[in-house]
Amino acid sequence: MLISSSQSGDVVAPPTREAAQVRTSLVEANRLLVLAEEMAHVGHWQFDQISGLGYFSDEARRIFGFAEDLKITREPVLMAYHPEDRARVLALLADHVAAGTRFEYPAKIVQPSGEVRVLLVRGRCDRNAAGTSVVTFGTVLDVTEIRRTEQRLQETSTLLTNTLNTMDQGLLMVDADGIVQVCNARAIELLELPAALMQSNPSFSTVVRYQQEQDDFRKSDPGFQRWVASGGLESRPQTYERERPNGTVLEIRTVPLPDGSAVRTFTDITERKQNERRIAHMARHDALTDLPNRTLFHECLNQRLDDMRWRGGGCAVLFLDLDRFKAVNDTLGHLAGDVLLREMAGRLNQVVQIGDLVARLGGDEFAVLVSEVDRVEAVSDLAARLVAAVRVPTLIGAQSVEVGVSVGIALSPEHGTDGETVFRRADLALYQAKADGRGTFRIFEFGFDDRAAERLSLESDLRHAISSETLALHYQPQARSDTGEIVGFEVLARWTHPTRGPIAPATFIGLAEETGLILPLGELVLRAACREAAGWVRPLKIAVNLSPRQFSQTDLPERILAILAETGLSPARLELEVTETVIINDLSRALATLCRLKAMGIRISMDDFGTGYSSLATLQAFPFDKIKIDRSFVSSMDANPQSKAIVRAVLGLGRSLKMGVVAEGVETAAQLRFLSKAGCDEVQGYFIGRPQPIENFADLIHEIDKI
Repeated sequence: MLISSSQSGDVVAPPTREAAQVRTSLVEANRLLVLAEEMAHVGHWQFDQISGLGYFSDEARRIFGFAEDLKITREPVLMAYHPEDRARVLALLADHVAAGTRFEYPAKIVQPSGEVRVLLVRGRCDRNAAGTSVVTFGTVLDVTEIRRTEQRLQETSTLLTNTLNTMDQGLLMVDADGIVQVCNARAIELLELPAALMQSNPSFSTVVRYQQEQDDFRKSDPGFQRWVASGGLESRPQTYERERPNGTVLEIRTVPLPDGSAVRTFTDITERKQNERRIAHMARHDALTDLPNRTLFHECLNQRLDDMRWRGGGCAVLFLDLDRFKAVNDTLGHLAGDVLLREMAGRLNQVVQIGDLVARLGGDEFAVLVSEVDRVEAVSDLAARLVAAVRVPTLIGAQSVEVGVSVGIALSPEHGTDGETVFRRADLALYQAKADGRGTFRIFEFGFDDRAAERLSLESDLRHAISSETLALHYQPQARSDTGEIVGFEVLARWTHPTRGPIAPATFIGLAEETGLILPLGELVLRAACREAAGWVRPLKIAVNLSPRQFSQTDLPERILAILAETGLSPARLELEVTETVIINDLSRALATLCRLKAMGIRISMDDFGTGYSSLATLQAFPFDKIKIDRSFVSSMDANPQSKAIVRAVLGLGRSLKMGVVAEGVETAAQLRFLSKAGCDEVQGYFIGRPQPIENFADLIHEIDKI
């Protein structure tokens, strides 16, 4: 062993192996401490309260941004604190040093680079025997990132809370232990829960118990109430609706989560359910009268018939159609017609018994379902009372209006056991009531089926006659009253059935109007007449009637123009005859259509003048080219002086308005002489010429003839 000497001459023993190992261990421990502090962003420090000198570990220096050679004293350390925190930190340290107690505080520092960091400082004081603090030491932790993370979490939490509390849906989150961890403000509002209860994180069962105490489920069925009492949470997704005592309807949706918790949402669907009920009501009720409509009537009828199959009994269907309603509608307008329909609906409801159903099927058609029938006489009595109730005059504005009603009756099971058959047979009985003079009722008879079958067969044959163009056209000449010169023809359709023979125009034209066949029939007549007239040598005019159905077509002018272009007939040779009813139905649209036709060069005449209610107003609204005096006035001139006066008045009106006048139904020489003397422009009737095929007028369409 070598002995060494110190500079002072003292003998120094060489270090032992044990001492070297201790020194190595200390160095290693210090290295590990430095690494640990660096990894944890924790430094340690120490201050001598007497000398004011301190010690900062490497990590503490890094946290504060101090250089390795900076002498640690109170001054640089205090100045490193952020101005906002410096005074607070100084006061806090002074208090704890004086008391010799442990301390901990967060504070911001400003590193020499200008970066602001957030620290958590912990320390304690060591005191001497006299109790005076002589040394303080402790740790410093850089919590900047932790604070930033906490702030972000807080912001996220605040955002989530605000989002939850501004949701239109209520929301509950129940954890796996059945504790309500989340309840937003909307849920508290919708369920009317105490805020204090929900803020205490109650169990879900506590919330349910509170709702039961408030009788919150009293509008729910017993099965649902039992389910709520058993727990009210499912292990699978579930959606249902519940009405609360205050009338609020909630859609409640539960979604279980994998960890055993569940989320439940509450959506206020009260308005949606009200709209659904309103839409459902509208779908099954008439908008004008609020009576059940055709759909609901048939549903109730079929339901009653199904019930009868099991329990027996009987019922009746009454099919009602208002008489003369169209005349009121045309004369006084649609608003007056609506008033009348509402009045009739109220009267019908007053006549029937509780349990019977009154429905409006559409237009002026109504139906009554008598749910219990034990005597046919009782149904007949009801029908008679309905007829009497409708017949009572109705005051609309200042005008008294009187309409009637025709009623068809079918009984079940006597006349059928299914809804379609019973309803159809009530319709057949109604048809018979109309045929028997209207304003009455008829009970179905099985012979009505044969008549209906015959009518259906006739409709089928008419449809075939139109499609095969086997209808014939007859032409009735129109002449000047003073010279007898033929100026044109009115075109009339005629139908000779292959087995029935000639069918009266009133029969097949009326059938065409009812079935809608008038549209193809009218177009067929117009096209054939224009094609025929285009081939004449003399440019005589043709007059063709337009039905109300035809006039309702929005593209009527284009259709007529296409026919004229196809056949080559000049528009100036075409005269269209319309009745005032066609115009009154929709005055503004009708006038627009007439103006378009007249602008094309087509002449327009008012047919059956004097038989309606608004002829003068119609003449004032539209400048017709011609007025046709109805045959009823002409035929009665010889026996009725008033008819002559009316004819003179119409002729004078025509002259004043600069409109030509045609008299229909001229059948005698005396009538012709009177009309000629009175200044009538043109005449038409059997005395001038009967309607015949155009071949019978072959010479007439080539030469000028006189009567």
